[in-house]
Amino acid sequence: MTQRSAANPIKLLVVCDLQTVALNSLPKTSRLALLDFIRMVLRIARKNTPSYHVIWNGLAFSSDYVEIPESHKVFGALKRMNRMTNGGSRFFVKDEDATNFALLPDANDSILWRSSLMPPTKEEWKSINRKSHPVDDSTSIYEVTVVGIRTSQSILSTVQSLCDLGWKVKVIEECILDDNEERHKAAVTHLLPIYADVVTLAEWMEMNGTNDSNAELINTVKLDSNIRYLCDCGRGGHSFLYQQHLLMFHEGWAKYPLQPWYNDTFNGKSYTCPLGKRIINFCDEPQFSKYCMYIKGREWLDEKEKLWELVPEIMPKTYVIDNGSTSGEINEKGTSKTANGPFFLKECMKNGGKAVQVFGTLTNAMDMAKKKNSTFVVQEHISSPMLTASNQKCHIKSYFLLIEDAGTWELRMYPESFLSVSPNTWTATDLSTETQITVKRTRRLYKNQECELWSGWPSSYSTVRDLVVQTVERAVAKAKLGIRGPRTRQFEIFSADIMVDTSGRGWLIECNFGCVLFDPKIGQPLTTIGLQTYQKMFESQGDACEVNDHAMIAETVKIVFEQARTSKWELVGTFSQ
Repeated sequence: MTQRSAANPIKLLVVCDLQTVALNSLPKTSRLALLDFIRMVLRIARKNTPSYHVIWNGLAFSSDYVEIPESHKVFGALKRMNRMTNGGSRFFVKDEDATNFALLPDANDSILWRSSLMPPTKEEWKSINRKSHPVDDSTSIYEVTVVGIRTSQSILSTVQSLCDLGWKVKVIEECILDDNEERHKAAVTHLLPIYADVVTLAEWMEMNGTNDSNAELINTVKLDSNIRYLCDCGRGGHSFLYQQHLLMFHEGWAKYPLQPWYNDTFNGKSYTCPLGKRIINFCDEPQFSKYCMYIKGREWLDEKEKLWELVPEIMPKTYVIDNGSTSGEINEKGTSKTANGPFFLKECMKNGGKAVQVFGTLTNAMDMAKKKNSTFVVQEHISSPMLTASNQKCHIKSYFLLIEDAGTWELRMYPESFLSVSPNTWTATDLSTETQITVKRTRRLYKNQECELWSGWPSSYSTVRDLVVQTVERAVAKAKLGIRGPRTRQFEIFSADIMVDTSGRGWLIECNFGCVLFDPKIGQPLTTIGLQTYQKMFESQGDACEVNDHAMIAETVKIVFEQARTSKWELVGTFSQ
């Protein structure tokens, strides 16, 4: 007898209950995705050196189900149905189609049938492995990988049985499934780790070569055309929102496994990508996604100094300070010829009210900016702002959806905006953050509906629309925004902040491509104080709360991924490069 060492163990792949009749009880998308992932495992297992011996474990009964009593809580129904139909019901009957596996075993594979909940016995496991591996069982090292269905039944009992043999057992998380999600999660979290190592598909691949060496191999596995795959690579942004909507409210979407991509040692960050570096339907890493959620060239609209360069005529007077060097006309007294205080100092790469400081003079704002090694803008306040009925400062926050497909750009505007209002009475000399910086969304604005809080609405709707159309049109015309390619559809929601003066003129303050969106219906992580505040509002007010972006995100998913012909998003501009 030959002995196997730990360095050269006997490797087995056990596939549990992957029979068509059993799979049909599971949700279609989940079972098709499972088969895709198990195909990948089989491809690697059979090409591995040494290759895995594949063992198929399934249910099979005689035609009259003599092996089980009618009172059996799990299988008794099979016998009762067979009796009631005079033998016509023949689920899992030996040597018939009912026992067929959804994936075809190879000629060198083994099949272990059972007619009970319990897996094969110790002697059956050892017997089948002696036939394939003429080795001394007492000294051999066995490494077993388990995949298949019924996490809480056959997967669990199989793992326990193999653990009893003293074999090293692994379960691939993406390659097991149960007909009850709660039972599945409980088994994976609390039970399986007692008896086996629960690993991801990417981790298992690394144990059998490397992800890169296996990438070409698994990419030869053709994915099921009935599924659209997505994965969250951790880039942030609005990815979680879109993906939850697709998984929760749209048929045919499934999660695709991740793998490590690269480590950024300078920033101490690790990045992931789809398994096999495969291009899938949607993920948040642009080069791996057919739908890209980041507009190429977005910095020309998002970064404040670039926006000023693009459309200075529709913005308040702005000065750019780059590492202490100032651009813009300043006279000998340290003010511009048209200065209107107060002045707002903004770091170009940051968004949100906390990134803004208020100063009474341009000189003070400039001095602060020059002390720091970064790029800032200083923005003058507009003259004669149109205040609320209670003399509070306010600005309009509107939302836009920009889509590019094959060189054609569509700009869409959501017909519901927000008024962000200061809690204090406004004066130019009050430099407090609460008075001068309006961030929180206070009142929802509807396209054709009067707002008792502010007389500038709804007439300002067209003002806001025209300012943003002009901005995007110029960015496209100057080729600041780039196309992704003929097979990639890129899109992004962004917000635009506009102030209106007493003459009715609108001023573009900034655009935010990292705008905060809140959806209380999808389990969104409440990572900021603002999101936590919105959640409390929703809990007390329900769907009537002012801030609830669920409908807007749903409309985005519908028009981007389903390419719906009608949408609440209004088409306000079409441009070509």
